[in-house]
Amino acid sequence: MAQRHREVRKDFTGGYNSRDRADVLADSESPNMLNIHISKRGPIELRPGTTPFIDKPVMEAATPEELPPPVTSVYEFVDNGGNAHFLAVAGDSMKRASAGDWVPVKDLFTPNTLFNFTSHPIEDKVLFANGADGYFESDGVTADEVAPYEPTQDEEGAIGACVIPGKPRFIEYFDYRVWLGNVEGFPDRVYYSLEDINGNTLYNYFTSWSWLRATNDKGEGITALKEFRDQLLIFTRTTIKSVQPTERYDPNGDYIPPAYRVVDVSYNVGAVSQRSIAPVGRHLIFLGPDGVYIFDGQSAPRKISQRIDRTIQNLRRQHWGQVCAVAHNDKYYLSIPAKAGEW
Repeated sequence: MAQRHREVRKDFTGGYNSRDRADVLADSESPNMLNIHISKRGPIELRPGTTPFIDKPVMEAATPEELPPPVTSVYEFVDNGGNAHFLAVAGDSMKRASAGDWVPVKDLFTPNTLFNFTSHPIEDKVLFANGADGYFESDGVTADEVAPYEPTQDEEGAIGACVIPGKPRFIEYFDYRVWLGNVEGFPDRVYYSLEDINGNTLYNYFTSWSWLRATNDKGEGITALKEFRDQLLIFTRTTIKSVQPTERYDPNGDYIPPAYRVVDVSYNVGAVSQRSIAPVGRHLIFLGPDGVYIFDGQSAPRKISQRIDRTIQNLRRQHWGQVCAVAHNDKYYLSIPAKAGEW
């Protein structure tokens, strides 16, 4: 007589791992195996595993006894010709993936810093900053610090001298402009680039007055910038502001400075990390000071992590600035380091 037997397997850790050395593999990992699961209907399907993107470290270790510096930032820049440039930063070097190897893009950055990137579709460049070294541009092959725009005498009189803010931490592209947030000496300011006297919006023209302030009673600095549904969102740890452009018109054709409306969205919920923000459908999901929130861009953010509140509260907050997230198949995945540099 046939009997039905059901066995439940709930441990989904481990599996195939050809990335790490054999001496650091967990007991549940193997560098040589067929990683499968059997669905209810019987067909064999691949289970998630780990394989190296390129079987070489982005940056080699200084000595054979040391481990290579960890990768701190990655970004894929797709230029207007449809060419993809995959950039990675480790130690003090930025490199790009090419033919199974890592090719240098630029060296001598402050080691182990976190980079933020934005693509500029008009200039066909990727722009980036790390809060330590300045404001940079790249075509996906080489990279250099952005050279300040040199205004004409008329432009300097009507608009002002070019002053690129020092050591911006966050960067975003919005309203055809580049926005730099949490800059040297002013963690609560976000600067925006301007147009020349002929109305051409530039990515390297900033002035001493072209900024907005994320003012709050707690004195918090900016933790994230995000373009979302025709607005720029400015986050601190416990606040959100929405920046929206206003109409400009001068019948005489004279220069009129850009104007923006700043609206308070939240007074008690913000984002702890730029990298914790991920778009899922028509919403943003991010890690706030006490849990995970969902935001539609208009209504107040809504907490969605009540079922795992105990887990969230038990996490160490010391390194929440390094939290990162990704959206995949309409799911939000959050990685929180147990200590600096480890996830």
